[in-house]
Amino acid sequence: MQADDINIPNLLDLLNQATNIVRNTSDGFKDKAESFYSGSIELPSGEKQQIFISLNEFGKYAIMLSEDH
Repeated sequence: MQADDINIPNLLDLLNQATNIVRNTSDGFKDKAESFYSGSIELPSGEKQQIFISLNEFGKYAIMLSEDH
């Protein structure tokens, strides 16, 4: 995949929706960070998609679709 293939607005939307899932689950980031979050996002097509946000072995969060989890 080349950088030209990445749809930046869609990527930003995904990151914003994932951040909102974590924010809503953690009482506005006041609660202790968890190693796993899940929720639904809205895709550009308008469909809903379940995602999972998991802490990886590098201490960073990864966003995964249900079939990748």
